[in-house]
Amino acid sequence: MHKKRRGFKKKMVFALTILAIFFISLSTSIWGKDVEKPLISLNVVEMSIYDVLRLIAKEAGLNMVIKKEVRDEVTLRVKNANLWQVLETILENTGFTYQKKDGIIIITELEKIKEEASEEKPLLVTEIIFLNYLQAADVKGICQRFLSPSGIIFAEPRINALIIIDIPENIRKIEQLTRELNIRPSQFLLTGIISDSESSLAMINRRVLRVGETIEGVTVTKIEGNTVTLEKEDVVVVLVLR
Repeated sequence: MHKKRRGFKKKMVFALTILAIFFISLSTSIWGKDVEKPLISLNVVEMSIYDVLRLIAKEAGLNMVIKKEVRDEVTLRVKNANLWQVLETILENTGFTYQKKDGIIIITELEKIKEEASEEKPLLVTEIIFLNYLQAADVKGICQRFLSPSGIIFAEPRINALIIIDIPENIRKIEQLTRELNIRPSQFLLTGIISDSESSLAMINRRVLRVGETIEGVTVTKIEGNTVTLEKEDVVVVLVLR
């Protein structure tokens, strides 16, 4: 009697072991296909790629962003094919590709990806320009118009200098401008102003000048009351007759 029970137990253990191996193998087969290599079947005739991709995304449960330019048509029939191979085949034959980013599939033109990859980022350098006769904060605004979209300029009042980060070409332009402006100011002596209904004249450094005329590279822009305004670039000097 005891021998029969022992034999029965051995048969049960053997049977359970076989079933366990079977279920493990079945589970590995199913989930291996779904997770590692998802398979799809597809049969479309002259359907727009846009709609085909939407079908694939819905069937495979993918988060997919499709750019508006994806508009060609495709005829395709596949059965139990690898999802990613199907996707690559459809896109490559029509000039498109896909990128994976944060769990999202982005469909875009292959040429755009190549262009973005080939574009080199501009080399940015840092330059410090010390000023003697100008205030850095005043010159900063003048220099900003020479910056590229990637460029930055700071005015450092403690050392009266401009700190510029930009491409070398633009920094050279700013250096040239500051060299022209950063010079010892000329001594302008205003000794007289005469005005009538039609025009005004000013005597500066013993020269008689009207609006629009220049002296030592500086232009007279306004004569009014007892003041004369001189300008060069964006630098303004106002002379007052005492």
